[in-house]
Amino acid sequence: MNLTHIINLLANQLSAGNFSQNIGFYTLLVLLAWIWVVQLKHKASGYRIN
Repeated sequence: MNLTHIINLLANQLSAGNFSQNIGFYTLLVLLAWIWVVQLKHKASGYRIN
């Protein structure tokens, strides 16, 4: 399995619904990923030695 196959599989599985449901779902997914990245950056900054 290569990366494009995995992305296509995820896109096919996550696109079950009408257009507005998909937009809402992907927006929520992006926001959750953004929050997770910000939390990881915040936690990683606590380990820095000044």
